[in-house]
Amino acid sequence: ATDIAGNITESSIRTLKVDTITPVINISIKGVSGINGWYVSKVEVTSTAYDGNSGVSSLDFVVDAGVWEKYTSPLGFTDGVHTVKFRVTDYAGNVTETLSKEIKVDTYTPFVSLKIDGTSGFNGWFVSPVTIEPIVNDSVSGVASVQVAVDDGGWAVVNNSIPFGEGLHTYQFKVVDGA
Repeated sequence: ATDIAGNITESSIRTLKVDTITPVINISIKGVSGINGWYVSKVEVTSTAYDGNSGVSSLDFVVDAGVWEKYTSPLGFTDGVHTVKFRVTDYAGNVTETLSKEIKVDTYTPFVSLKIDGTSGFNGWFVSPVTIEPIVNDSVSGVASVQVAVDDGGWAVVNNSIPFGEGLHTYQFKVVDGA
C-alpha cells in the first residue's frame, strides 16, 4: 500500500490453508463367509485412512458399546455379533465416521443328540415301534434347519419325531445353523 506522500507498506507473505474435504476411510474384512451374512471363522478387520490435503491426524475405532480407541493394528473378532465403527480426523479438523458395521461370527457347529423311544429287545433290536427325536441347539447363530435321510432316501426337513416300524433301517441327521 502506498499513501499520497509516497510511504510504502508491504505485508509479509503468509500462507493460507484451506481444507474443506473430509478424509477417506477404507475397511477390509477377512474371514470365511458362511450364509446369511455370517462368518464361520475368526474375522480380522483392518482400516486405512487417507487425506490428500492436510493429512490424517488420527484414526480411531469403537467396538460394540465401548469407547473410542486409537486404531493401530487389525481388529480380531470371535463368536458372536459385534459392531465396529471407524472415525478419521484430518489436521484441519474434518471428520469422517463410518456407519456401524455388523460383524457376525459363528465358528461352532450345531449340537445334536438323539432321543430314541422304544422297547429294547436283544442284540440291539427293538421289540416295539421306535421314534427318534433330534435334540438340537446352536447358541450363536441359531438352528436354521434339521434334516433327516432315512433308508438311503434324500434329505427331508424334520419338525418332530421320526417313526420307524418293522425292519432294518438306516438314518442320518443333518443340522444346519444360521451361519
